[in-house]
Amino acid sequence: MTEIPQIFTVKEIAQRMKCSARQVYQLIKEGELPAGRLAGKIVITGEALSWYMNEELRKSGGLVGTKDNGKPSPALAKSDEDLLLGQRRRRKLVASSIG
Repeated sequence: MTEIPQIFTVKEIAQRMKCSARQVYQLIKEGELPAGRLAGKIVITGEALSWYMNEELRKSGGLVGTKDNGKPSPALAKSDEDLLLGQRRRRKLVASSIG
């Protein structure tokens, strides 16, 4: 039997990431966060959200408080909102250096 993927609306993703729905729409528009349409609504799968968050953690240097054995402590390097803001700052820096 095929497993049904976990599906979230833009509003639910915004709540989970502690950001605005507008920021989530922007991430989708820029191709940063994979999304699709289901019954006329934009939806994001749990797998797509996990992929996006892992990519952001990788780009930002990962988790803080990594123990000597390489296993991360429970604290994240930054809040989800900080990750989004950092990504936007990077894009602005790249855009300003190009133009």
